[in-house]
Amino acid sequence: MGATLLPPAADNPRGFFEDAEVVRLNDRLLAAEGMPGSWDSLLLREDGPPQQNHLDELLPEAVSIVRSEYGDSPLIGMKDPRLCHLLPFWSRAATLAGYTPSVVFIYRHPLEVAASLGTRGGTEEVPGVLLWARHVLDWEIDSRALPRCIVSYDRLLSDPLATVASIQSSLAVTFPSDSHGTGDAIRGFLSQDLRHHSRAGRQMDGYPESIVRLASLMKDLACGLRQDDEETRAEMDRIRREQEFWLRPICAGYWREVRAREELSKEVADIREKVARIRASRTFIAAQWAAAPYRGLRQLVRKLGARTA
Repeated sequence: MGATLLPPAADNPRGFFEDAEVVRLNDRLLAAEGMPGSWDSLLLREDGPPQQNHLDELLPEAVSIVRSEYGDSPLIGMKDPRLCHLLPFWSRAATLAGYTPSVVFIYRHPLEVAASLGTRGGTEEVPGVLLWARHVLDWEIDSRALPRCIVSYDRLLSDPLATVASIQSSLAVTFPSDSHGTGDAIRGFLSQDLRHHSRAGRQMDGYPESIVRLASLMKDLACGLRQDDEETRAEMDRIRREQEFWLRPICAGYWREVRAREELSKEVADIREKVARIRASRTFIAAQWAAAPYRGLRQLVRKLGARTA
């Protein structure tokens, strides 16, 4: 998964298994001209792969990262949710580094994903669900030309060995360690106790029908109830067009609200800073007034006040 993994965090004590060099380059890629700017931009692309030719100048650096971080390992893994947006770039980099890219997508219920985003970064539920949909649709269209499989997050936790076997079978790969020989270690690592969010039977009432269909479609694919065939991809295209129709105006309004909140927060911070300076000045003046050199002046002020009264 890389030589320089990000350290664990309080909300992810087992670790993220994301290579720090890949993460840093992804920050720069998303900030490049023509790119969304950040992972939480809600704008959907038009149908078809994004034009990422302008990122070619960073391609040699990506190839170098793959070679330096993964060495001569015959089978490597790269994880970063933002790969959903950057798959064309990294698949080219992997190919140039001598690898044949394949893609594994882990389906998790969108309400759980939104809850996780809310805990980690304060994202509200509705924007969180829209972000989930955007990531899924970007990943789906960009991975069509690659060997790919979709697995269930629920099944990964409940039956990890069967999930590993499904990945190997779908992608025609063989993992270096035999899953049966490492079964206890895998089951011990993937503990249900680490699951911080569960939809607990909640339905997606009130969400657009296209998002509900997308969630259902991804769940069926992950559970093997539907084939990843032309009919499924045509349905994905319909969902993408429907969301493109109504999502842009919603996103425009949402980001206007976000910017207004940011401006208000900045104004509040400025006011608080000014109040703090005033209070500090008052404290300083009071301390100076109480000091011995001003004793005579205090007595004079009291006498003047008494005469005025």
